[in-house]
Parts: sequence; C-alpha cells; structure tokens
Amino acid sequence: MNDNLSDDDFWNMLEDAEESLNTQTEKSVSSLEEQIDQFSINESKTFEELKMIQARKRKMAAQAITAERKARNHRLFKLGEIVEQILGRDITDEDIRKFETFLTEQEQYDKWLSRVMNKDCNYDK
Repeated sequence: MNDNLSDDDFWNMLEDAEESLNTQTEKSVSSLEEQIDQFSINESKTFEELKMIQARKRKMAAQAITAERKARNHRLFKLGEIVEQILGRDITDEDIRKFETFLTEQEQYDKWLSRVMNKDCNYDK
C-alpha cells in the first residue's frame, strides 16, 4: 500500500470528504425540518381538538342550564296547578300578589312556611 498520496489525490479526497459531510448535514437539516413540520402539524391538530373540546364543554353547559330551567319550570307549573286545584279556579295576577303577601307575612311573624316545609312529616294523602 502506498502511503504517499499525490497532491491531486489528497485534494480529491478532501473534496469528497467535504461533499460527504455537506450531504450528511443537508440530510440532518432536512430531517430536522421535517420533524419541525410534523410538530407544527401535530400542534395544529391539538389546537383544533382543544377548540372542539371547548365547544363541546360550552354546549354541555348550555344543556345543563336548559335542563335546570325546565326542571324549575316544571316545579312552578306543579305548584300553580296545586293552588288552582285548591282555589277551584284559575289564579289571577291579583291572587299571586295576595299569595306572596300571605307567605311573606307568615314568614316574618312565625316562620310558618319554613317550619311546615322543613318538618319531617307526611302531609301527602
């Protein structure tokens, strides 16, 4: 084996080594750029998923509020139905004012409504 290289051979080997290094560097940079692009794509997907989850959360909160409102309306309708059954007629706005005054006065004087409603007794027939 000849340990003596000609100058041309030396420079050719050096150029080949540089070219090989540049190619490897370009591949590494290209690979890193692809990875960065993939992270950007994943980040976009994650952001879209987050937006969808937030929208779903808002929708569920609105559904919960609607369900609570419907349940409250149902209770109020039932209460009105009971009052009309007891009176034997439809209630009027004047009846509502009288009923409010009656309940307010009872609560101020002796907490009658609170005592009856919080008592552990059975008034159901």
